[in-house]
Amino acid sequence: MITGKFHKVEKKFNPNVDKTLSKKIDADGDGIESTQEKIDYEMKQQQKLWVNRINKIYNLTLGLLGGMALMHLILVLANPDINTFLASYGPFANLICQIF
Repeated sequence: MITGKFHKVEKKFNPNVDKTLSKKIDADGDGIESTQEKIDYEMKQQQKLWVNRINKIYNLTLGLLGGMALMHLILVLANPDINTFLASYGPFANLICQIF
């Protein structure tokens, strides 16, 4: 697909140098990308990736536990009679304990 939008090409253009990435990697601003800075940059990228993944799993777990607690509360409040409550709560309580 051709859009007709092109970037301006500089006279000193070097396709092997990505200036935006080198500014992110060069943490101390001395203009030199050391091996340690590259390692730190990659480590931060991996940390961002894993923090986002763990956060999604954590939110999923919180939602699951919150939904189970709400379901448990509804079951307790929906049975005003003690005999029907005990008859329905026994199997349900075992299932809740296994899932928790």
